[in-house]
Amino acid sequence: MSGRGNVTRRGRNSWRVKFDLGADPVTGRRLTRFVTVRGTRRQALAELTKLLRSADTGEYVDPANTTVAEFLERWLRDWAAVNVSPSTLQRYAGIVRMQLIPHLGEIKIQKLQADRVAEMYATLLREGRCKKTEDAPIAGLSPRTVSHIHRVLHLALRIAAKWKLIALNVADSVDKPKADDKEVEIIQADALPGLLEALRGKMLYTVAVTALGTGARRGELLALRRQDIDLAAGTMPADVITVLRERLKEQQEQWLALGRGRVPPDALIFATWDGSPRSPNALSKDWAEAMSKLGLPYTLHALRHTHASALIAGGMDVETLSRRLGHAKTSITLNTYSHVFKPADDRAASIMDAVFSSGRTD
Repeated sequence: MSGRGNVTRRGRNSWRVKFDLGADPVTGRRLTRFVTVRGTRRQALAELTKLLRSADTGEYVDPANTTVAEFLERWLRDWAAVNVSPSTLQRYAGIVRMQLIPHLGEIKIQKLQADRVAEMYATLLREGRCKKTEDAPIAGLSPRTVSHIHRVLHLALRIAAKWKLIALNVADSVDKPKADDKEVEIIQADALPGLLEALRGKMLYTVAVTALGTGARRGELLALRRQDIDLAAGTMPADVITVLRERLKEQQEQWLALGRGRVPPDALIFATWDGSPRSPNALSKDWAEAMSKLGLPYTLHALRHTHASALIAGGMDVETLSRRLGHAKTSITLNTYSHVFKPADDRAASIMDAVFSSGRTD
């Protein structure tokens, strides 16, 4: 009889096999498991030897009835929270709770099969967010976005295998969607109205609309001053003008509440509450947290790419677009957006007006 396990009779032809798996890799507690074996005592002892051998070689699979949802929440708490940055954890949590759990959460983790994972990827590409959530489904996600989801699931299942919850990582058997190496992150037109509506009332809403309407980079947005914009010139989409007017009004009200008088022309538009410059990293963090809560993987820079893509779809020529984006050479624009570029000629403000108006309900 091994010191790591024993066999006791339970019935006339059944035996309880108790054995020790060693220490839990997360908590450090000893892991003891029980298995019922029907047959003779010799057969029960043989099963104990087999189980101990599989535990020693790393082939043992814990028979616990853990669901995918239960495991993923544990993985976020016990592994991701201590192994990745806070912003990455936020992104993982959004993907887990808004995409993976609605599709796969009810399945026992040991019953998860590659075909269910492949089915989920197909649904995400076709319909976007799972219909089981309270929100209406958004447009189909891009192959690049679904590949992000694949990487998170693959990593989580790799840890599940390491923790002896599963024998094989089924994500190894599923091909992730292939994204063009030159593909840039673009928010699909059908997804934009829902995204903007979710941000409405927040400072990020004004940032998002301004970035979508102008293609400005993060640093350019944060460096934008009141004197830099001419709201009467009509060179920006009407929606951008509207939200910027609201932002300037809100900023003036904040200054008056602080007893600081009128806002000077050189004041930063997207400054902090006291007028100080906002940190680029802080803005990216705020954006990442907002996307995590919405279960969306879009980066802040995706707004600039979406702006460029919309102008290309509207027929803007490469030289005009390159100047608008601030590229040093037209070759940079072509290399970045060659997969969506269609030569034509149009005005940026009117094109973006059409993009924003597509999401209006009034």
